[in-house]
Amino acid sequence: MSVRLDEHLKKERIRLDSAAATREEVLLELGTLLGGQDVAAREALADDLAAREAMGSTGVGGGIAFPHARVSFLPGIRLAFVRTRHAVPYDALDGRPVDLFLAVAGPVQGRRDYLVVLGSLSYLFRSELTRDKFRSAATPEEVLALLKELSGTVPSPGA
Repeated sequence: MSVRLDEHLKKERIRLDSAAATREEVLLELGTLLGGQDVAAREALADDLAAREAMGSTGVGGGIAFPHARVSFLPGIRLAFVRTRHAVPYDALDGRPVDLFLAVAGPVQGRRDYLVVLGSLSYLFRSELTRDKFRSAATPEEVLALLKELSGTVPSPGA
């Protein structure tokens, strides 16, 4: 059984034409998407994503980053997807700027599931073809459909 990444992403947490031009602007946008209507949650998530990023870049190369944070106030894992109009300098491992951001936020007590989701995203987006498909997606619905389709290609933990 594969990990169903699409179950953690909602249409409202997808931004396909972000004007964010700095790491800070991207993290603020991701925190806002992850926090939804709760202003305090949005601010806390943006701060926690920035604090994690200060420990080391989550830019893994190939123009993608996986900012992430574990917090005490979320009941489950949430994903947010941002594609920027222009690639953002991000101190990624390969030195290239980043235009695809998939943020992960999860509860402090759900460490295993959180790590499985991060590992699954890393596995899925290692493919240039996959990254290009997400760069070409025209609508949030298309992003969700791609994630649903491609989630089936991610091996289960321990497989």
